[in-house]
Amino acid sequence: MKNYKLAVIIPSWNCQEYLAEMLDSILAQSIQDWRVFVVDDQSTDSSLEIIKDYAKNDQRISYLVRNREPKGAQTCRNLGFEQTEGAKYVIWFDADDVIAPYCFEQRVSYMDRHPELDFGIFPAITFQDKPWEEKAWCYGFPLGEDDLNAMLLGTLPMVGWTNIYRKKSLIRVKHSWDEHILSMQDFDFNVQGLLLNLRYDYAVKEKARVDYFYRTKSNTQKISHKICTIEHFQSHIYLLQKTINGLDVEKIIKYQNAIEAFFFRFASMFTKRSDIYNQLFRIPWVKDNVVYYLRLKLWEMCGFRLGGRLFFKTIVSRNNLIQKKWHNLVEREYVEFCKVK
Repeated sequence: MKNYKLAVIIPSWNCQEYLAEMLDSILAQSIQDWRVFVVDDQSTDSSLEIIKDYAKNDQRISYLVRNREPKGAQTCRNLGFEQTEGAKYVIWFDADDVIAPYCFEQRVSYMDRHPELDFGIFPAITFQDKPWEEKAWCYGFPLGEDDLNAMLLGTLPMVGWTNIYRKKSLIRVKHSWDEHILSMQDFDFNVQGLLLNLRYDYAVKEKARVDYFYRTKSNTQKISHKICTIEHFQSHIYLLQKTINGLDVEKIIKYQNAIEAFFFRFASMFTKRSDIYNQLFRIPWVKDNVVYYLRLKLWEMCGFRLGGRLFFKTIVSRNNLIQKKWHNLVEREYVEFCKVK
């Protein structure tokens, strides 16, 4: 295949209402040296027919249907990446969003000027109905000096669609989308990129303009509508373990507070919608003590014995807040934990 500048990969599932708007914004780009690969996740609406019509009218648009398990955008993204032979840069977009007409030109030009970078990060904003008039939330801006800490704390200086990647860099470090993760996929991809020491920078430092518009008002098939299910909670635990396993002891110590926040955020995604949670947490002492207990379980998950001891001491030092029965439970579990380790 002839070499070209930019490959854009778009997973799509039941997105008939918005897909044409995204593809139209791509066709309106100010540069023409690009290819788009739309990967349909076996849609049950007319999405595939829409994609076929665009592909028939413009040879730069290709499509394929997911032909293996597991189902999900992460698999579609990997399948799309396999089609990008000849591309210099790669971008992953969502099917129900919109881009500015200068998006491709701005991003490609930036990467051409910075051959030392593996990827660049560009500003984006959210919208519901009118992408050029609404500014609800911004992404693609540095939030402090430590992006890993910001990500663990739940802030998002970067998302999947804010970034453009040098393809050979992704191949060099074997960076791909984890197909075991049902939600928080962008979070994982970006965190793993940081842990792989990919070199990057923020284009806003050179006054880059907002070039991506993330639609928050969309169909009920969005992952965000399912993130509190049992299946997604299990995926969160897998992601938590994976992230912690990627940190060495020094990073675990350095990011102690952020890791705690990371853990409790995942736990609350599921429990705060549970009737059991609502009933249980009406009792003040239960709410206080669960926090300490979850801290201990978090550090057990880390496999970091010193951290477990430190938190155990914290629990003991606050014994005036903890009923005797609860304290004995924590102590017993901690002793068993140490035996295993």
